[in-house]
Amino acid sequence: MFRAWCRNFWKRGSFCVFIFGGGFCFYIFLTFLWAGQSFSDHPFWDILKEFGGEERRNSQRAIEEFIRYTKASLYHYRFSDRARRYNEEFEDNLASFDLEDIYEAMPYRLEEGRWRGSGHIGVYRKGKIFVDLQDPEIGVWLRLPERFYRAPWREVYRLGDFDRRYYIRPLPQEDGGLHYEAYYLTRMGLGRLAPNFILRALLALQRYMEYGVVNVPSDFRPSEGMRRRFPKLSRGELYVMERFRRDMPGLYQKIVRYVEVKGFSIPLRYKGLSYCRFNLHLALKLGAIRRDFPAMYRYLYRLKGFLQLKSRMYNGGNFVGFLSFSTTNFELHFSFCMKGGRFLTCKYPWVPLDHRGFSPLDRGKQRYTFRNDIALTMKKVRVVLRDLILEEEYEHTPEESTLVLRMRKPPRVEKIEGSAYGVIPIWLIDLLIPSNVEDLLKDFFAVLANGLDGKGWLIYFRGVRSKRGNRLESSLAAEMLSNGIIQLGLNIASNLLIPGKAARRDFNRFGKIFWHGFVSSYFRWKFDIWGSDGGR
Repeated sequence: MFRAWCRNFWKRGSFCVFIFGGGFCFYIFLTFLWAGQSFSDHPFWDILKEFGGEERRNSQRAIEEFIRYTKASLYHYRFSDRARRYNEEFEDNLASFDLEDIYEAMPYRLEEGRWRGSGHIGVYRKGKIFVDLQDPEIGVWLRLPERFYRAPWREVYRLGDFDRRYYIRPLPQEDGGLHYEAYYLTRMGLGRLAPNFILRALLALQRYMEYGVVNVPSDFRPSEGMRRRFPKLSRGELYVMERFRRDMPGLYQKIVRYVEVKGFSIPLRYKGLSYCRFNLHLALKLGAIRRDFPAMYRYLYRLKGFLQLKSRMYNGGNFVGFLSFSTTNFELHFSFCMKGGRFLTCKYPWVPLDHRGFSPLDRGKQRYTFRNDIALTMKKVRVVLRDLILEEEYEHTPEESTLVLRMRKPPRVEKIEGSAYGVIPIWLIDLLIPSNVEDLLKDFFAVLANGLDGKGWLIYFRGVRSKRGNRLESSLAAEMLSNGIIQLGLNIASNLLIPGKAARRDFNRFGKIFWHGFVSSYFRWKFDIWGSDGGR
């Protein structure tokens, strides 16, 4: 259900979520991130050309398709009347996170098993995205042998076409308690843009960050203005930023206005081995956001101190990288080591075990582990969770790549401290409820980790390449404990997280500003303002 809110939040143009929340998604996709590539005088436009695949790498068409669809997602996103009414009712119930109300808001039902669901289908046509609500055929889906991953999909192949499904049902327990089983599934068409080449565009960006900081021209001298603007960047990092400013000046101006870039890549050497540490370190410039987007700033200020995340990734028990994010200062830090197109496992940060490494383009199955520590602070109550472990299974072929993230072990509730709303101590809450807050949290995560007949909480991604058309699929599945106290806690969290109308408008304007910066850079490149071939 929270995933559904995230979708609606993104739809309104939240590029703040793109920068920071997207960083976490980027970490989830860590096993994908690499491809070799050579670069011309306009490396950042070469990176975007990767969207088109090998046969279109020298064409601007892939970039133009990407621009048109991005514009449609920011400006021309239209719900049918029926879909809009359902969406508003669903969002109202989601704001309270009352699972019973969310269940009742679902428009379609199947009495057997008390399933309810909804299906949104979208079509990208003439520069606009139209969204309608259709019967999701729950009964058909329940009869499928692989229903945990699949849904009765509408065919989607053209770029921008999508099909989204929600399913939920109550699961009464023998002890009188109540659980809910919930699924969110989505499929998106990519047209002739193959998933592997979309990934290659991301990978090429990583590649250039390594290539640029290592191969700095001997005659490069960063300007005094660049040094003042980026005092923490090395000479190599300043060279990459200078190339980015030259390639995409409009987008560069928007990024440096609202985001402080503290680092992104560091050359290293150990026992004769030269390698590179990808070291993305960003922070929001809250002062600039406060001046230009006051409602968005008030929303972000409300979130200050809400979340602290530290995550470490392992491959076969060996350390690969880490990610940290905090809403105290809205700072993201993401690091791993790389060499010649392959990730390096380390015996300890940042000393590699060997120079061979591993690649997400290797055939066959690969397994990874993410170990997370999380601190949440809501209404003056602080909850610390340790060892929230996500297991990842990944498999790659030229036609299909799949990634599955599972949580099958509940995290350790290390600490609960503070006073609710600053006046009600935790011990008093424990006296007023049948159990205690710590045990309730343990029960909640135990159901999440052990539910769905032992499958646990799960996120599934699949990219498919075919002659007819390409597509991306994703699924989220969970079984959740539902009682009054759990719903109260989720209610507090959702009221904190869901922005008001004024903040939503600011987020939408924020996203459009970045889109305008990108488009202005595109036309500058396309019409050969530098006197080169402009990539044509």
